[in-house]
Formats: sequence, C-alpha cells, structure tokens
Amino acid sequence: MKIQLHLLKGSAFAASVFSGMACIYLFAVTSVYAGQPLTLKDCLNLGFENSRQIKISDLSMKQAGEKYLEAQAQRWPSVNLNGVYTRIGKVTSFTIPMGGMEQTFKFGTSNRMNFDAKLQLPVFTWGRISGTIAISDIGKGISNTL
Repeated sequence: MKIQLHLLKGSAFAASVFSGMACIYLFAVTSVYAGQPLTLKDCLNLGFENSRQIKISDLSMKQAGEKYLEAQAQRWPSVNLNGVYTRIGKVTSFTIPMGGMEQTFKFGTSNRMNFDAKLQLPVFTWGRISGTIAISDIGKGISNTL
C-alpha cells in the first residue's frame, strides 16, 4: 500500500483551504451554541447584531447627519488669528560725519512682530448655503428611511 501526496495547484488549492477554514469556523460556532437551542427571537437578534448591512446603514445615517451639521455651519462666522515673530539680529546702520558731529542712522529693528486677526461672515451667497442645507437635509431624510 503506497501513500501518495498530491500538490494542489491554483484555484483547487485555494478552494480546499477555504473549505477547511469554513469547516473550522462552523465547528467553532456550533460548539458555542451546542448546549442550548436557539429560539426564533435569539436567531433574529443574532442576525441583527451581526448584520454588516445594518451597520453600514447606521454609519450612513450618522454620516448624513454630520453632512447636515456641516452645511449648517457655513452660516457661522469664521475667525482666523495669526502671529509672527522675527529676530533679525544685527541691524544695518551707517554713520555720516556732519560738521564736528557724527549722525548714526539705523534701518529696521532687531525684533519684529506681526499680528493679524480676521473675522469673516457670509452676508450674501446667492442661495448657495441655503441650497446646500436643503440638499443635505433631503439626504439625511433619505438615509433615515432606508
């Protein structure tokens, strides 16, 4: 009696690995619930808890709600604050003799600070903001009905 070992090639190998993993998974799942019979309510609850489609639907509802809030936020003013500090170091200067005295001239300062504050508020946008809010509200309503 000879024992022969055949190497599977291509899709046959992948199919055998997949079927082996599926058998292991089914064995693990059935061993967890083997001691207790499942009622229809338990089966439905397990289906709802593990449904990817329901999770995707919940996430799309949350996304639509966030898009609506984002559209509403376009009506709020925006505030921008900027500050810059520059240390130049040695300042350029020159001295001119004037009569018996010398006059020294300096160009710039060694320390430079700039601050900027900007407040923007949309006053008239040709209905772009209200249209965006209306469209996002419709999208939110559609995602809640699915």
